[in-house]
Amino acid sequence: MADQQATAQNQGAVIGGWVCIALGTALMVWTLLSFLLYLPLFLAAFVLGIVAIAQRRLGNGISILLLSVAIPLVLGIGLGAYRTQQAMEGVSKTEADRPASESAPATEEQEFAPPPGPTPEEQYIAESIELYDFQAKYMDSVLDGRVPGVSFKMKNNGDRTLDRVEIVVLFKDATGSVIAEEDYSPIFVSEYNLSGDNKPLKPGYIWQLERGRFYAAKSVPSEWKEGAAEIKIVDIRFRDERR
Repeated sequence: MADQQATAQNQGAVIGGWVCIALGTALMVWTLLSFLLYLPLFLAAFVLGIVAIAQRRLGNGISILLLSVAIPLVLGIGLGAYRTQQAMEGVSKTEADRPASESAPATEEQEFAPPPGPTPEEQYIAESIELYDFQAKYMDSVLDGRVPGVSFKMKNNGDRTLDRVEIVVLFKDATGSVIAEEDYSPIFVSEYNLSGDNKPLKPGYIWQLERGRFYAAKSVPSEWKEGAAEIKIVDIRFRDERR
């Protein structure tokens, strides 16, 4: 009778160890967040494994002891990586299915920013100011001799009076590459303008230099190909009609 009780007690440690491992594994597979339940079960299995070894149940005891340590580590790492990957794939799929307009919410500045477009000055330059009779060549200067120079005419075809017009001339070499540039302000109405030409360009008016005069471009290098130049208006200033 005593032998049967001792055998039952020895088997109880083994059975308890396996039950704890089975329950702990099931809880881990169900959810890793239930660690407050399965960690005590694996700890109990570890203790029962030691008890089984002490009771000379070496095979079961060692197996229970090893599994109570290996399962939480291996299964925890494996399940954690697998479920993290699933979550990332779900997020990627949601982002891919979302319409482009919803994927990046517009900021307050983006919602109320005006659509890009030309400024009134840029639009007036493109539509209402005409440059013509442009020449770029070597010209004779009384003071400097033969130098690069430019001349042109400009007409205000719009309905606004201009107090300032800024011009840039790009000089090119034989290959067509720009090698120099010069800036001019043929219209410049200002109290600080002492050149004597202080008139605005009114609607319908044509501007040109006095006959026989030109804009010198003495800094243009000798690599310039005579006649190879481009002229354009880069900025204007409207007259304040309220003055």
